[in-house]
Amino acid sequence: MPSKPREENERKTVSLGPVLPEQDELRIARLVVERTVESEGHEVLDWTLKVGPSPEGEPPDVFKRLHEKMGGRAGLIKLIESALGGDMMVARYEVRFLLDGEQWNCRIVPRPLSGEFDAPVLELSPEARIEHVGYRLPEGANGIHELVFTYFHEQPLHMVVARARGTLKLAQGTWLPFGDEVRNLIVAKLFSLKDPQT
Repeated sequence: MPSKPREENERKTVSLGPVLPEQDELRIARLVVERTVESEGHEVLDWTLKVGPSPEGEPPDVFKRLHEKMGGRAGLIKLIESALGGDMMVARYEVRFLLDGEQWNCRIVPRPLSGEFDAPVLELSPEARIEHVGYRLPEGANGIHELVFTYFHEQPLHMVVARARGTLKLAQGTWLPFGDEVRNLIVAKLFSLKDPQT
């Protein structure tokens, strides 16, 4: 029987992991590989290393088995390096983090509206405030090329999404140290701790 022709934009996804925290690392990691067939018939593999906080409590047995099958952190790093050509590769990052709005001030949001540009919104509500802002940063510091700030006034909570290009640095003692550098830079430049008395 002849094989089925590959359809344009056909996708197939494989997820490997999770890899559980080891030593001082407090995050879990999972590798997702997605195959896409482009219009010319070429196959493209998109590799995404997803790193996030480890859930509280004892991990499920199925997570432990997957961790052991992968060979832990070392096994996942070896797989990525063997497939993509070693350490210190350039990668696209999407860094997301939250800050408690009761503890942190943001220089970007929330802020009142002002000026001619905001006049139509002020006509709808004189108390209107800006609580969501996005920026594109050509040649931004630390490879950052997009920044999005959102303030959730009901919690209150700050959410930041940063997209950047930087080295993968797989051999380091923590997952994605470049992502940590991006987060730390944004916090240092655009946030400040509130006075405990306020």
